[in-house]
Amino acid sequence: MRRKIAKAIVALYLLGAAAVLVTFILAPPDGLANLPMVIWTLPTALIGLVTVFWPFDVAYPFMPTAFGYYGGHVAFFLPSVAIIAWVMWRVIGGKPS
Repeated sequence: MRRKIAKAIVALYLLGAAAVLVTFILAPPDGLANLPMVIWTLPTALIGLVTVFWPFDVAYPFMPTAFGYYGGHVAFFLPSVAIIAWVMWRVIGGKPS
């Protein structure tokens, strides 16, 4: 039963991530277009924000600028969603019996 609940929660998270990604791609590239992406991947986004505001002069490490605006955001968002979904699966679903 625990694995079914984990599967449902992770599926809902991934479905929401797909909606956030489509909304971002359809939005014009302005200052707030990426806000839903940051909120949806808050645990990984906070790790990157710590490095930005750290006393070292470091750019945001998880968003490559070589891919452009949309490509860089997608390159950050997809691995972040995958990591968060995997952690949710492991925490909620537990070890297989």
